[in-house]
Amino acid sequence: MKSKVLQTIEKYNMLAFGDRVIVALSGGADSVSLLHILISLKEKYNLSISAAHLNHMLRGEESVRDLNFVKDLCNNLQIPLFVKEVDIESLAQKNKQSTELCGREERYKFFEELSKSQNAKIATAHTASDNLETLIYNISRGTSLNGLKGIVSKRNYIIRPLIEVTRREIENYCLKNNIQYVNDSTNSSDDYTRNKIRHNVVPVLKNINANVENAAAELTDDVAEINSFLEEYTRNKLNDILVSKNGNCFYDSERLKDLPPVIQKQAVFIIFKSLNIKNISRKHINLCLDIISKGGEVDLSSQYKAVCRQGMFRIIKTQNGTASFSPYELKAEMCFEFSDKEYKITETNLWNTLDKNILDFSLISKKPVFRLRQAGDYIKLPRRNVKKSLKKFMIEEKIPKENRDSLMLLADGSRVLWLEGFGVSGDALISGTPTKVLKIQINALNVNKNNDFV
Repeated sequence: MKSKVLQTIEKYNMLAFGDRVIVALSGGADSVSLLHILISLKEKYNLSISAAHLNHMLRGEESVRDLNFVKDLCNNLQIPLFVKEVDIESLAQKNKQSTELCGREERYKFFEELSKSQNAKIATAHTASDNLETLIYNISRGTSLNGLKGIVSKRNYIIRPLIEVTRREIENYCLKNNIQYVNDSTNSSDDYTRNKIRHNVVPVLKNINANVENAAAELTDDVAEINSFLEEYTRNKLNDILVSKNGNCFYDSERLKDLPPVIQKQAVFIIFKSLNIKNISRKHINLCLDIISKGGEVDLSSQYKAVCRQGMFRIIKTQNGTASFSPYELKAEMCFEFSDKEYKITETNLWNTLDKNILDFSLISKKPVFRLRQAGDYIKLPRRNVKKSLKKFMIEEKIPKENRDSLMLLADGSRVLWLEGFGVSGDALISGTPTKVLKIQINALNVNKNNDFV
């Protein structure tokens, strides 16, 4: 089995000479075997090996037994051990999660912390048998190509050297090498979904094909390659149809609509991932495809909605209520904040006529204020003797409807002198030699102003 694991490590380029590796050690046969095999490869790769154990505190004395076993094992092997205890049951109730999901999230949170603090790779003991069970689970709950990838062999700081080894091979390896391990009593219970699959579904499949784990591994490898190609191709297409205009980013929905259906689905999925939107389902993707085809908007969650209007598709964060802002009277030197942005006004002697955010203060006779738009506002187009209602102007400029009420403007009465993203109007445009020039600067505070758009 060691040679098979070594082949997997080299096939997926999991280890480099001098790596620091932390083994996720539960005390079960899989993780104990992984630790022993990596120790046997220590000299070959000049590895620095340690282990990590998360006590879920779910099985009372049995959890204590597992922790003590892991401590003794690492002590005997002279391997450093990192331990963390989390009351998963209480945390799952608090977060309204299943104990399975909560336990998984806490484990990977622990692994990420260790990977960063120790500058190490994390080796988990997932096997070909786990991969098969994951594949069946994903199919049964509904999945796309992404779910058919099963358990990937390597991702970021995670490596899985046992991913091509079956659970039966591991048990035989432990027996042959007299390796001691502990059994988790919950593995025999059908209270957990994966156990139901392991006990009731996999045996039927093995009756059809004794090497079903290998068949599943070949499928997931093929799907991973196809999915990787589709993702790269789709990302390139998305970059081609990404449009940035007046400080807003969106996708050209007409060009998006012309893409093949499979690429459209992949595109929406990639956009979701880029926003870190979790629990993505086929339903969400189909809702987005529907508005890409017909226009409109749809709620995706309490935090996000998808919008497709005026040839623009985007996913935005939902706002609670209408933006409110107390007007500021214009001064030659001033600074104020609104909606994660800082607005800074300064008098300057150095200016460029191409700069949209400079205005001729000598042309302004009243006391204008910075405020949000109001009914009746109008704007004179730069270098054209044409006035338009601000509402009509925003529509013609394809400013997303959800953005219009949060754009800052400078106005005296209903006359708009400057509009965020567009610059100065014809009523404050510099001409000739001005006596006083003001520059308006906008700086992001903590988050980029375009973070809500992908």
